[in-house]
Amino acid sequence: MNAKDTMFDKNRYGKILVPVLTPFGDDQELDLEKLTSLIDYLIENNKADTLILSGTTGEFHTQTFDERVAVFEAGVEAAAGRLPVVAGIGCTSTKETIALGRGSWPACRHC
Repeated sequence: MNAKDTMFDKNRYGKILVPVLTPFGDDQELDLEKLTSLIDYLIENNKADTLILSGTTGEFHTQTFDERVAVFEAGVEAAAGRLPVVAGIGCTSTKETIALGRGSWPACRHC
């Protein structure tokens, strides 16, 4: 199966692709503990077939590159192979989009 076929494989990604909100604390910092809890809830309660991080809910516009990497790493770790994770790599900067897409961050080795 080539990459294009894999992208649209309903057996792999299912029908319920959930854009996971990125939680922030009162101090405007990422709350990765809440992100982990949210992912656990979605998986344990069969609310998703695939998780989408930092993409379709729009918060990527306000996150730094490092914050997005932290979300991807925490999300992949929390999912622990139980569901596929899609990393929303779109940025306003082409260079950052390419860097996120190349997966030079450690958790991407699981993808």
